[in-house]
Amino acid sequence: MDLRLRELTAELEKLTIYEVRQIAREVRAFTASGKKNEIIDSILRFARAEIDAKPLTVRGAPPKSDKYDERLVAEIREIRREYVEKKEGGNNVMSVSDGKNSVGKPFIGYLERDGGDYSLYSNNETVRVSQSFITRYGLKTGDKVKGTVKLFSDDGTRALSMLDTVNGGQPSLIRARKEFSTLTRAYPEKRLKVADGNADAACRIIDLFAPLAYGQRAFISAPANGGKTTLLKKIARSICANYPKIKLIILLPAGKPEDISDFRREFKNAESFVSDFGTDENENRTICTLAFDYAKRQAESGLDAVVLSDGLFAACGRSYAKKLLCSAICAVEGGSVTAITTIAQGYPEYFDAVSSANALITVSQDLIEARVYPAIDAKKCYANREEVLLGTDELNAVNYLRRNADAEEIAELINGTADNNQIIDRYKNGR
Repeated sequence: MDLRLRELTAELEKLTIYEVRQIAREVRAFTASGKKNEIIDSILRFARAEIDAKPLTVRGAPPKSDKYDERLVAEIREIRREYVEKKEGGNNVMSVSDGKNSVGKPFIGYLERDGGDYSLYSNNETVRVSQSFITRYGLKTGDKVKGTVKLFSDDGTRALSMLDTVNGGQPSLIRARKEFSTLTRAYPEKRLKVADGNADAACRIIDLFAPLAYGQRAFISAPANGGKTTLLKKIARSICANYPKIKLIILLPAGKPEDISDFRREFKNAESFVSDFGTDENENRTICTLAFDYAKRQAESGLDAVVLSDGLFAACGRSYAKKLLCSAICAVEGGSVTAITTIAQGYPEYFDAVSSANALITVSQDLIEARVYPAIDAKKCYANREEVLLGTDELNAVNYLRRNADAEEIAELINGTADNNQIIDRYKNGR
């Protein structure tokens, strides 16, 4: 605490008397003195809870400006809260849940920003975060923060009072992470295989005809009720099984409540960002932004994240959804954000949206009506730079099948073989 007061004092002394006076006015630590050092002393006494906030007055000359250093004001108020708590033995703190005296309640949320104010968001609950935490630890929007929340009786705000971890690690470690905007983008060239051995036939088609990679923007294109959500679950299962170190992020904006429950129940270790279809567009955008911001924080730390989203375009609108999908990155410095999202065929701006993808998985209405499963049209699936992602024998087999077989024949071939190796061996020489 003494260190924070010394740091606060040093910062106040760097300001002009007008700036110090504005801060004193904002926290209501008024003094009749016109001397800078006495005004600072009044502010420090207020921070140490030695004096109470004084009522606003209209006496005297009006201030030259109504601007003040918001960060310093937040720090002063935060220090005061800690002094008051220490002085009164915690009697000014009430339980967040039941109003009884308490030392605080554990809370986990994702950091968001509204204007100049920060808060933690979790399941439609929000908790205020002081600017002092942001400054001290270098927190950014999307960070997953675990700490203690208290309800302060002096102003009734629920606020973070103690920070334990950030993104599952020690808060002191995150300052070393890179800034997302400075990461160098590279083409996705490291594969994410979603089929292994006798895996699901749909996943095997994806591995051959639309190979996924770290840092891709991959779309699952399907007609209404064409099984987009089911296919997304299959990909999620494969990533969980084959890549346990990847941070899996489930994003379901404006989803069906039963789908939300099912995803949460099956993928308990994934980070879930969800809202039901009764949520307005602004709230949906907030949730989607948090999901991608959290993914970016992983990439900044050299880790890999995969965002699986269902209904992103319908919930946020085309322009905003494309803006979020720009977060997909394969960074030269290490770390990646892979975005795999569904999009409905017949969507007004479908072709414009799909043009931003570098991998496309297409579900066919004709195959659905013919009761051919998996109903993936392999001939309309692709991944950019597949010659880099696929081995030579794989590429030769895929090119042969695209030229000489229709979508139904390819689906039946996949279903009729034990694994992709048999198909590759059969068609690797183009026969």
